[in-house]
Amino acid sequence: MASMARIHTSTPLLSAMGVATVIGMMIGTWSVPLEARDADGERLGADLHEVDSTQSGELSPPDDASDWSYFKIEDETRVTITLTNTSGNTSLALKLVDGTGDEMASRSVGNGDSVTVQETLNAGLYYVEVSSESDASYQLGIE
Repeated sequence: MASMARIHTSTPLLSAMGVATVIGMMIGTWSVPLEARDADGERLGADLHEVDSTQSGELSPPDDASDWSYFKIEDETRVTITLTNTSGNTSLALKLVDGTGDEMASRSVGNGDSVTVQETLNAGLYYVEVSSESDASYQLGIE
């Protein structure tokens, strides 16, 4: 059974039973899997990225301007995130976000270059966003 978070809110929520929209003031508690918990709605579609792996991706703004991935850390771990821009004539942005939505690091990288973020992370859930303002392809590694 997935870990559950208890959330009090008056905004749309994704629940284990489906989508519920609450109008006005909500009285009660909703349970949402921690993997789906998201205050701003942008990370709900994140794909699992296993630690010690590299994945390829493509962006095609405006409809697909960013890709979100998430990974889990069981114990305090030194993590290296590497973004390689395999596109020509475009730049990419990399953002590391903790499970509560707080930005921990951000970097940008030009065409054909790589950028690395190294952080010692506590156990928990973390998100990585790769974004671009124009068509781009990339490789994202998390070790």
